[in-house]
Amino acid sequence: MKKILPVLLPLIMILGVFSSCERHLTSEKQGDVTSESMSESIESKASNEVVQYDIISNKNRIHIQGRSMDTIDGASFDWSSSGIEFNATYTGFVSVSGKTSGDNVQFRVYVNGKDTGVVKFGSTYEIKKLPGTKADNKTTAHIRLVRIQYVKDGLATLKTVELTGEIHEWQEQRKFIEFIGDSITCGYGSVSNDSKKDGSRTFAYLTACELDVDYSMVAISGIGVNKSTEQHSGKTIGDFYKYNTWYRHERELYAPERKADLVVVNLNTNDNGYGATKSAYKADLKALISDIRAIHGKDVNIVWIIGQMTKSDTTVNGWLKEVFEELGGESNGLYIMQTTRNNAGGDGHPKYESHIVTSGHLVEMIKNKNFLD
Repeated sequence: MKKILPVLLPLIMILGVFSSCERHLTSEKQGDVTSESMSESIESKASNEVVQYDIISNKNRIHIQGRSMDTIDGASFDWSSSGIEFNATYTGFVSVSGKTSGDNVQFRVYVNGKDTGVVKFGSTYEIKKLPGTKADNKTTAHIRLVRIQYVKDGLATLKTVELTGEIHEWQEQRKFIEFIGDSITCGYGSVSNDSKKDGSRTFAYLTACELDVDYSMVAISGIGVNKSTEQHSGKTIGDFYKYNTWYRHERELYAPERKADLVVVNLNTNDNGYGATKSAYKADLKALISDIRAIHGKDVNIVWIIGQMTKSDTTVNGWLKEVFEELGGESNGLYIMQTTRNNAGGDGHPKYESHIVTSGHLVEMIKNKNFLD
């Protein structure tokens, strides 16, 4: 039995995670959006009338996930797994207009929690039909778009949602987790054998899905606390974290209306590999913690994940533990979570199965510690 459990556990967790992503529109959570009263407004309109919803003007209906800026081109969705979700009653297809600065930026589409394909935008505005949304008869569905690629693959804006029907007011009140990370949180190599990244195939997205929370992911491949890869020209996470999207606007500070209920960090891989020094690392780590709490409140709990790509007992992780102890440790809301190491993905990164395992550990810790209560 001991030999069977390690094999069965990931499969059980996969089933649990994906079943929990399904959205069932009921009166308990969505104000009975399938009721006749909600559909009357649609019946009163011409059956072939296409209604266009501007995303920025309809945030009470179109829910934004991740850090976003209101721009002249629309709402920005530059970070991994950022996107939109909404509940709509409609016939025909649901379409979204948008554009990107890169050739490789795609959004994964979920309809009632099921992955129905991807949609890709170009450098000029395009209106794209969302795969899996076709409805011959009037239907009500929860629809979500989730950005796949990471921030340096290109900036993205979404402008409108168009459909023959109605998008209902967003009524859910969820908890909010912010994730901070490097290539692991970008999904580097999680579902490929190369450098391709997929933020929707990471422990962070799986955790947000399993716990049914709002989320933000500040994830930059190659970034570190004190040392990053050469592509960043000496910059570290502290040079980016305080800003909404440094790559879009170098001076716009991140000042969210909502404070995170929990912050989860998965860093140190690049510090381990690119020569972080003790005194500088400890100073930069303390500055990062200060920045996190300046944005999300002095009492916000911080969970730091170690061991997913490198050994847990590295010198840098030792410095991390020293800093947490110096700042009061768990009594001051600073927690360390060790996970299982995996290098079976692209370029030695964790494979998707590893993300499922890490998400399972994190969800268990969050529930046991009552972080979201």
